[in-house]
Amino acid sequence: MSTTNTQDAHLSAKQRKGLASSTFCGPNRSFPVPDCKHVKAGLSLLGRYKGPGDKNKIRACIYRKAKSLKCFKGDTGKEFAGLDVLQELLHMYNEKAISYSEIVAVVVDMCENMSVSKRNVADIVGLANRGEIDAALALLAKSIA
Repeated sequence: MSTTNTQDAHLSAKQRKGLASSTFCGPNRSFPVPDCKHVKAGLSLLGRYKGPGDKNKIRACIYRKAKSLKCFKGDTGKEFAGLDVLQELLHMYNEKAISYSEIVAVVVDMCENMSVSKRNVADIVGLANRGEIDAALALLAKSIA
């Protein structure tokens, strides 16, 4: 199983300084997301982050940038290529690029931002909280299809 190599997403001080402030997802120009490699690196490092700022807001920003950069495989530019996003999230979880708590938070965020019935949201969150990530994502995919 491979893990995210944060060296692949290394920026020199000069490159980092040259990035627009809108490229960053964290406070004080932390969590730069200029490309897809930085999406995986940011998500990988977020679990260990102890600095200022709300991790959920940083995570949401990283996912918004991932979507706008078309980092998810099969992203077709549709308003929401939900199934492709879910497959990529599951792949990232299985490859240990994002943690259990991050995938649960993403599942909850996706439920809240889509037309998922309250009953399905409860079922999805229950599955995710029990560690049944595959089943939770499958039910979420069925709910948005």
